[in-house]
Amino acid sequence: SEDFIRLENLSIFSSIEISVIEKDDGVTVGYLLREMPWIIPYLRVKYTEQDGFSIGPSLTSVNLFGRGMYLSGYAVVGGTNQFAATYRWPWITANHLSLDLWTAKLFRFDTLNDFDEDSLEFRPWVGTYIGRKGRAKGTVGFFQMKADRDSITLDADREDFFVRVGAAIGYDSRNSWRHTETGSWAEFLAMQTGGNLNGDGDWRLTEIDVRHWVRIDSKNVIATGVLYSDNTGTVGVDFPSYLMYRMGGANSIRGYDIEVLGRELVGQNQFITTVEYNYLFMPIREYVYRKWAASGGVAGALFVDYGNAWNNDANFDFDRGKFGFGFGLRFLVPGINVVRLDIGFSESGKVFFHLGMLDKFTAQRERLR
Repeated sequence: SEDFIRLENLSIFSSIEISVIEKDDGVTVGYLLREMPWIIPYLRVKYTEQDGFSIGPSLTSVNLFGRGMYLSGYAVVGGTNQFAATYRWPWITANHLSLDLWTAKLFRFDTLNDFDEDSLEFRPWVGTYIGRKGRAKGTVGFFQMKADRDSITLDADREDFFVRVGAAIGYDSRNSWRHTETGSWAEFLAMQTGGNLNGDGDWRLTEIDVRHWVRIDSKNVIATGVLYSDNTGTVGVDFPSYLMYRMGGANSIRGYDIEVLGRELVGQNQFITTVEYNYLFMPIREYVYRKWAASGGVAGALFVDYGNAWNNDANFDFDRGKFGFGFGLRFLVPGINVVRLDIGFSESGKVFFHLGMLDKFTAQRERLR
């Protein structure tokens, strides 16, 4: 079973079958694998509820040089104009010494902060295992933001440049990375931006992210998650207002429009908790067309979210936060892991339809959500 999970977590095979044949002198274990194409051209679709759809060409290799490396690049236009690249080398040497690199150039109109954004981000992480389930990683990266008007950036020249240094320690006992049924995932992150480093701003991010899955049976799973993010500094002085957390939408509190709640429930600190029940309607299976092969499945979900945001000049107020709940579908697909279609209900009973990419626990940590 551990062999199966390790092979599945490589994300390079569309099907994995393991058979055991008894013989007089022992057993024979057989592995039947179908590898996905080493390079895949496709049409990339990106979506956030604030920016809408963006679409464009993408090229991805899921097993570069036969080393399990992942390399992907895309250019999309629409709600956002973005050029981005991702490179992951999960096991370079030793105890899973790894490299995870993401960089992107982004142009968009930020409706919540009312300015044209021109940003560039470089985010590399070097990681390693601690034993079998412990994790550690570190980064030195940068983020640049240009605005088209005054009073947006910390620097009066309408351009901010931040140098970031951070480290994280974590724990991962999930039975599967793609379709988790049991186990836990946790991470404690500390990151310094600016200050004694080169660039603008001066704040420290402390973030705690804990997730847990309970398997009821082969089709029923309960997932829970808690995310807490705390940033030091004063908004508009040390900490830029355009990086504040805004609640609402598919990736924070479902049942609310981010364009509405995101203007009311906003701050440099955030707390989000989610409980979600999943039922697997269609187990993950392989689909083959000529030489192309991929796998996918479908699940249903019931969920409850709670979220809050506040600044350092105000205390955490539980009553200020909002609850959302609802139901939806999960399309388990390769590459982006899952596409979520949800119908959410607010505390007042208003109904809102949500479309989300990636699992919610991952997506709610993204800057654009």
